[in-house]
Amino acid sequence: MILRIFLLGFAAALGQQVKITSEPFPVNNAEQLRQIVWRMIGPIILLLRRALRPDSLRLRSMAKVNKASLSEEEREKELPGLKETGWAMASGKDAIEKNFAFKNFNQAFGFMTRVAMQAEKMDHHPEWFNVYNKVGVV
Repeated sequence: MILRIFLLGFAAALGQQVKITSEPFPVNNAEQLRQIVWRMIGPIILLLRRALRPDSLRLRSMAKVNKASLSEEEREKELPGLKETGWAMASGKDAIEKNFAFKNFNQAFGFMTRVAMQAEKMDHHPEWFNVYNKVGVV
């Protein structure tokens, strides 16, 4: 009941409509259980994804942390070494970017996990994208 109220309130706040049913969910195997769980939390996840788009998250995190950009002198000193390892200036942004390719999704996700742990320690959170075995980092 609380989940239903939360979901309806959250959907209303976003101007979204959500269909909630009270059908019984028979569970005979793990796949059915997975489907039931996704029926219950799937709409919440979709609403959260819409509400927390990367652009809005990036703006919020940038507002909290006011780190100075590198000076032109610092860029000229540091960028040549990075360019040799495949990094390039991101078009339309004050950032660098690099695309990585891995053998499979497991390796790509493992890389992202390791980078995420290090980025959190450094309080530096990259913008990145993942599709199967490819990871793009900005």
